[in-house]
Amino acid sequence: AVSATRAKDLLRRYEYESDRFQVTYADPQAQPGLVERLGVSTEKLAGGLVHVAIGEESVELDELSEESLTNALVKLTRRDRKKVYFLEGHNERAVQGEPAKGKDGMGFAAQALANENYTWETLLLATRENVPEDADVVVVAGPTRPFHPTELAALRRYVEGGGAVLVLIDPRAQTNFGSELASWGVNLGDDVVVDRVQGLFGRPVSPFAAEYAPHPITESLREATLFHVARSVQASPEADGAYTVLVRTSQESWGERDLESFYADGRAELGSDDLAGPVPVALAGSPPGAAEAGSKARLVVFGDSDFATNQLLREFRNRDLFVNSINWLLGDVEAITIRPG
Repeated sequence: AVSATRAKDLLRRYEYESDRFQVTYADPQAQPGLVERLGVSTEKLAGGLVHVAIGEESVELDELSEESLTNALVKLTRRDRKKVYFLEGHNERAVQGEPAKGKDGMGFAAQALANENYTWETLLLATRENVPEDADVVVVAGPTRPFHPTELAALRRYVEGGGAVLVLIDPRAQTNFGSELASWGVNLGDDVVVDRVQGLFGRPVSPFAAEYAPHPITESLREATLFHVARSVQASPEADGAYTVLVRTSQESWGERDLESFYADGRAELGSDDLAGPVPVALAGSPPGAAEAGSKARLVVFGDSDFATNQLLREFRNRDLFVNSINWLLGDVEAITIRPG
């Protein structure tokens, strides 16, 4: 929560340093019109809120510090707005139009990137020879259909040239993108994470995860993230050291590999062939081949796309995990933070 006294002290210092920094204090009860115009929810106002704006762009802070306020100003004054492309054409999660507004869409995720002062577009790669030159990050969000060989070749050239890619792939997705990931040293498990102890409301396939690696994406996370029907993600033996496991589910979880029984009968029991927990569900790093070529290629892979959908993005620390991943892929490490709930 934002302490009024602390906030005033800090904001007074910024006002003193620059006559271009102006502060207005508003009582939401006395100025309901202002609250409505800014689109601020009453839930956010309950613990105090600092709304920072430059022109039409704005950032909201519910944890105020010199670092968070400076980062907000950096985002709002950034001249070179970075570009994120969401792939489409393989039944990916929708980021625009009516489908993006539903519980399975990623409209909230796209808006979260806009709040970071990033721009985004969809990309039908089958119509292009190469990934656009202005692409700072390419997002592959929940594909369920195969990619054309020319699309995979274009993505391969993009990565080899130092590109950055975020991949979210669910269990048993009917896509061939897993083979491309394998060529980059990332193996997707043919499994489903089950956790009868740390599942949401007792749902074993909706596991919480709170075991984070020391990595810029996750170092600020202190609370759990929530996944739904997730698969394991691991680096191949040849890529050992190239990737960091970002997130693991609990010790009581496991990767269920008897998927015939799981999907047909709903049965799941930890067996000798299963992957014992804690189960890695996300990793980040640089594809070994690209690193050897001296490029700065970056890759983040999640074994679940549900965590970034409208239904789950605003639950627990899911939004921070998603946006922090984009920040890191962009090399925008100073923007990595914990955002207002």
